[in-house]
Order: sequence, then C-alpha cells, then structure tokens
Amino acid sequence: MATYYVDSATSSATSPYSSWTKAARWTSTVARMSSSGDFVYYASSHAETITTSAAAAWSWGWLGTSTAPVRIMSADKTSGTPPSTLVFGASISTTGANNMSVVSTRSWTYFYGMTFNCGSGATNADMFLNRGWGLVVYERCRFNSATTGGSTDIECNSNDAGETILKDCSTIHSNQAAQLQVAVAGGTL
Repeated sequence: MATYYVDSATSSATSPYSSWTKAARWTSTVARMSSSGDFVYYASSHAETITTSAAAAWSWGWLGTSTAPVRIMSADKTSGTPPSTLVFGASISTTGANNMSVVSTRSWTYFYGMTFNCGSGATNADMFLNRGWGLVVYERCRFNSATTGGSTDIECNSNDAGETILKDCSTIHSNQAAQLQVAVAGGTL
C-alpha cells in the first residue's frame, strides 16, 4: 500500500512521488504505478489538460480491489503529508473531441473532490465514469461535458457488470441535448 501525490505546479517530479515536493505532474504517471489499497492525493489547485486521444492517455487502469480500493482525493497541500484536509478543486480535462474514460478496468476506486472536464468546442466527446467491472464511488465530484456537439454524453456504466455510486456530485452540460446515461443491470435505480 503506497501513497502518491499529484500536483501540476510541482517543479521536481521525482519517483516514487511520495510527498508534495516530489509530486507527479500527470495522472497517467501514478495510474500506471498504483495498486490495491493505494492513496493518491491531488493538490486542490491541480489543473491537468491533455489534448491527445482518450485511448492513448485518458483510459486509466486503477487497480483497486473490493477489500482495498484505490482512493483518489483532492486535498489542501498545506495541511500536511499526508494531508489532513480534503477539499474540492483538482481538475483533469480533455480538449477537442477527445473522450475520457476515468476508470477502464476491473477496479474498486474511490474519488473525492475531483472535477472532470471532457472535450471542448463544437465537437462530440463522451465521458465514461466506469468502463470496468468493479465498484467506483465519486463523492463531491463534478463532471463537465464541455463540448457543444449534439451527441455528447456522460455515462455512469458502459459495462453492465460495473457499479457506479455518485454522492453529492454534479453534472454540467454545455449542450442542452447532452445526456447523463445510467445503465442498470440486474439492479435498481
């Protein structure tokens, strides 16, 4: 079980990214390293934008288990190592017509206080909150569909074996035709 730190403003990203002064700059760096039971703290001021294909860069393989989920949280970096104060604020964004797959594997993952911004401009870009078979919990998170294309969606489950829980979360759509899609497979809503 490891603890990682991510801060886009860091000046000395140093593996194993075990403190704010050695924080990774990018999500993909720690997503590849994470395993069950890990903690990943994002500086609440973290602002990460990627402009490449979602398949290449925005399909993360967090590797939590049902008994030891990966915990990914936005925190006040002035509150210590590990931080004692979780706060809303860290953001991760794609631009253009680039989709975002936040969780793409069989994983049990918990997110707190994160903002996910998907796409930009007059394009279509979809956000997939759980493409895996595990349980993904989002608490106090925000999901922004930032494109103005006609078929842009935020999908909670795009695999009928996964489960997604949204606690005190919000969705924002730049296009009024966009949708929040919820798949219910053998359960209730």
